[in-house]
Amino acid sequence: MMNLKSHIGEELTTLTDPQLSEPYSVLGNGDCWINNMMFAYKDGYPVDIILLDWQISRYVSPALDLLYFIFCCTDEKLRRQHYNALIHLYYASLKELLERLGGDTARQFPFTALFQQLQTCGKFGLLMAVLIVPLLYTNKTDLPTIDAEAEKLDETKQMDLPSGMNEQSGAKYRK
Repeated sequence: MMNLKSHIGEELTTLTDPQLSEPYSVLGNGDCWINNMMFAYKDGYPVDIILLDWQISRYVSPALDLLYFIFCCTDEKLRRQHYNALIHLYYASLKELLERLGGDTARQFPFTALFQQLQTCGKFGLLMAVLIVPLLYTNKTDLPTIDAEAEKLDETKQMDLPSGMNEQSGAKYRK
């Protein structure tokens, strides 16, 4: 983390370069978290989902939206216990959808390619969590911009409480 702090912007630029994941790059949402998902329910259980807010979509590795979601919308306990299961569930869902559309995951996006991209881009989830999770625990009126937080991090090299956070919300953030 100390090493990443000094060049967080450069790392994010590198990790979002589509050449890093070719020939498997896709149009990614770029803001893939729970507040940008609308669910349809049947008998109290989600049965369908629509992904909203495509204003920062980009051509990138499919692993980026997955990592963003996992690191920004789950806690450490869930990740420790279920990370591999989440990855396999994602891939099984992708495979099912591609097959219904006449595709073939073995050819179009083999599991080994997903695994490789998760390894290559894994720190993207961590970096986005460092920038995004504080916003979840900050009063709306005190919200800084992500750019401002990244710039502050680049300048100060300190991972203090983000702007607008108090000690109470800071404790939730650290957890």
